[in-house]
Amino acid sequence: MERRVGRLGLTGGSAGHHSLSRPTDRIARLGRPPRPDRRETRRQLRLRRPPQQTKLLIYLKANLKKVELIPGFTRNVTKVGHHGTGNLEVQLRTEWDLERAQGLFRLSYAAA
Repeated sequence: MERRVGRLGLTGGSAGHHSLSRPTDRIARLGRPPRPDRRETRRQLRLRRPPQQTKLLIYLKANLKKVELIPGFTRNVTKVGHHGTGNLEVQLRTEWDLERAQGLFRLSYAAA
């Protein structure tokens, strides 16, 4: 029985059948790739995550004619798609922003 090695695996033989001649058979013969360590995968995911937000967005219903819009603090989102029901976006980054927003909270509560 004569056997020769072909490009995709062992071929030939006295019966004329091709053993391991298909690419899938050759891949199966190589075995499964090792599974990554689950702990390592979690670590890698943690490293790939973007940093946490540094601001809190609050949407209030308010009469925009009575509110002074301050860039970086308040924004009119009437015609902007956003998650929320109000038309005024308030960005809170520090405790001082929270104190500044108290008047807007009261105004929105009175309007509701």
